[in-house]
Amino acid sequence: MCFSETCQKFSNFQKTDEDDWYPIISHSCQDEECPEKEKVGHFLAHLFRKLLKKSSESSKPKSAIKSVFSQFSESTKIDECQSLSTAEKEDLASLPSRKRLLKFFTVLSKLTGASQEVTITSIILLKRLLKKTKSNNQITVFNWRPLLITSIHLSLKLCEEDSTSSLYSLQRAYPLFTVDDYVKMENVFLSLLDFSTFVSTEEYVAVMQDIRSLRK
Repeated sequence: MCFSETCQKFSNFQKTDEDDWYPIISHSCQDEECPEKEKVGHFLAHLFRKLLKKSSESSKPKSAIKSVFSQFSESTKIDECQSLSTAEKEDLASLPSRKRLLKFFTVLSKLTGASQEVTITSIILLKRLLKKTKSNNQITVFNWRPLLITSIHLSLKLCEEDSTSSLYSLQRAYPLFTVDDYVKMENVFLSLLDFSTFVSTEEYVAVMQDIRSLRK
């Protein structure tokens, strides 16, 4: 799929619901895992909101920061997407609320069938990435979505026996990027992690405790 086709697909996706950024999920989860998955979603939204605010409030000029996450930036893609209106581009470049962050996670979770285990693993990988790269102040409005998507994809590969279609599901959830783009970002993510993807029981339990202690 060429960029113009992807761009048009993304624009159509954006415009299907004026009241929400991510309209694919317009109803609440009704499966048995919903209560726990909702807690995980709120924790993920809380984590990214905190990181995004930290970056936006940083006193260091953004031009002075050479981001290790530059290859995850969607800024150019958004600028070049002629199917997006100026208002839509500004919307994507704005600091998202926790509600919008939660909605984006819900879309990814629903389309990929990501279990609670997958999501918690993705949180652990993201935290490990930030620790290894010492880049807590480099999560921005232009890279948080690709970083989250990449971590979910890697976690699906780690936790699920059959994850071959996950990339296509993720591309369907956020079609601004092509499947090839996501493959490249996966390789960069792994490289920044030094291919350290093993998740210990202690790490998993620690994140679960953090999730359960979080108040909405």
